[in-house]
Amino acid sequence: MLQTLKTYASPDSKVSFLFSYEEKDGASSTLSVFGENGKSITVDLAPEDLKALSNTLLTAVYITADSL
Repeated sequence: MLQTLKTYASPDSKVSFLFSYEEKDGASSTLSVFGENGKSITVDLAPEDLKALSNTLLTAVYITADSL
């Protein structure tokens, strides 16, 4: 199982992202977003959703790297 947690905070708010991936009886991925006051959302990602998310993140990385 692969799992990563990242928290971002500003003086006004705090948000955490938890991504997990497991390849057991087929691959499964889950993305959870945790906000303040116990607000959260969890999404089970189908393989095509995971691919779309991955492509979007990679594009953002390339654009960011080009601007540095």
